[in-house]
Amino acid sequence: MIVKEQLIEKMEKVLRYAAFVLDSIDNTQRLTHFCLAIQLTRAGTIVTQAESEAQRQSSIINLGNSYGQKKNAIHLTPAVRHRSALVHDIDAICADLTTLLRRSLQPNR
Repeated sequence: MIVKEQLIEKMEKVLRYAAFVLDSIDNTQRLTHFCLAIQLTRAGTIVTQAESEAQRQSSIINLGNSYGQKKNAIHLTPAVRHRSALVHDIDAICADLTTLLRRSLQPNR
């Protein structure tokens, strides 16, 4: 189980670090665009913090495994974004990636 709020927080940290590294190695900003892709190495379900806490109150045992599940990388649409979006649109990017990940983990998708 993956907690949505924690996932967004980690993605934001990674993207902020990526922006910092990009500014460090390309301070003239010749690289003007970027493309993100994300893939979970362990499939699971993405739940909110409230759903996670509610499930802790009950006894749920997941007998399934994720070994046979497809692990497709997801990307934003449009995939290529302007470099400034790494700083100015980070909240929207993380929200969109989280939504796409949730959809990709739903059965029959």
